[in-house]
Amino acid sequence: ILTALPVYTKPPLTSQGHCIILNCVPLHGRKDLKSLSLGHLRAILITDHLAGLLQAQGINVQLVPAFVNEEIHQFLHQIQVDWPSGSEASQVPEDILTLKETLCQCQYTTFIQADQDEIVCKLHLKEFLEKQDGLEGYDPNLDVFLVTEENLHHVAELQRVAQQCTKHLVCGPVKITRTDSCMNAFQYYQLRHSQMYKASVLKYGDLSKDASWMKVISVLTSAAIRFEMLSIVHQNQVFLDVEESNISMKGTKGGAFVMYNCARL
Repeated sequence: ILTALPVYTKPPLTSQGHCIILNCVPLHGRKDLKSLSLGHLRAILITDHLAGLLQAQGINVQLVPAFVNEEIHQFLHQIQVDWPSGSEASQVPEDILTLKETLCQCQYTTFIQADQDEIVCKLHLKEFLEKQDGLEGYDPNLDVFLVTEENLHHVAELQRVAQQCTKHLVCGPVKITRTDSCMNAFQYYQLRHSQMYKASVLKYGDLSKDASWMKVISVLTSAAIRFEMLSIVHQNQVFLDVEESNISMKGTKGGAFVMYNCARL
């Protein structure tokens, strides 16, 4: 059972024709693992958590983007996030060509040479909005928007899977306390993994040569990270204390409690 959880937890029936799109914006355009911030990691974990809840109710979930960087995909697998791999991704070149043709016919666009940072054209939003009736309340600072290939891929993929209803889930930022240093998602994972391993060594000694035990440490690290990121309401800010000397063991809801007690079990 433990090696085939999806088979046993799959709902008996799925909602016929009912599909929900979960568009994880931070994953769009990420070129490598270093570009993945803690805020991005929080949004990814919330998206994955929502997908699991919806699928458990028999709802078909479509994850967007379908394609992510291979290095990032491996990291997501490492923290127990099941995201579509690059080989499974379906590209949408025809849709992108259609969007470009539409932009060509638009009088508010100015095209740029193709070798300029993947920028396709300039879209003069202010000029467009000023000539529209009934458009009130828009940001008066809007002027020129640079349309990139990445933007077109994003829009094309959303159009491919979009349904009639869309809801936006706002994820608050993630801030590291007690230090001025910056930390990306992978560095944060490495820190928590190291702390989890040290906690297990205190109880059982060095078992680094035991592959199965190291896998347990990785799974527990993933669980601890999820507790830290998901224990706060999604729109609120998350504060992370990454200094070992300041880790609090008070309460049973924090990631530190999970780390140090699960590692001792």
